[in-house]
Amino acid sequence: MQNKQILIDSLPQGKLTAKNFRCEESEVPAIGEDEVLIKTTALIISAGTRAGLQGSASYAGAPEAGRVMNGTGVGEVVTSNCDTIPAGSLVTASTGWQQYSVHQGRA
Repeated sequence: MQNKQILIDSLPQGKLTAKNFRCEESEVPAIGEDEVLIKTTALIISAGTRAGLQGSASYAGAPEAGRVMNGTGVGEVVTSNCDTIPAGSLVTASTGWQQYSVHQGRA
């Protein structure tokens, strides 16, 4: 299964544009013990996200070129190895700008 991801291609020098990002695909990672796989259905794009791209480090750390853009997502747990979060659960997590992400399960 493929995972669509939006990566930071370059940090903006001035106005933020679509050229600062690139779309890539990678294999969806396997989950381990007490982990869940989340399929992102919506992203929360806040003022802090934009501020981070413009050089103001946020609580999530400064964005870096070549990495998945950070951010909070809302999604559905599609696979779970966690007793407290079953598949089908709707959750929020630091998914980044990608279709699938793996997280430690904790209710």
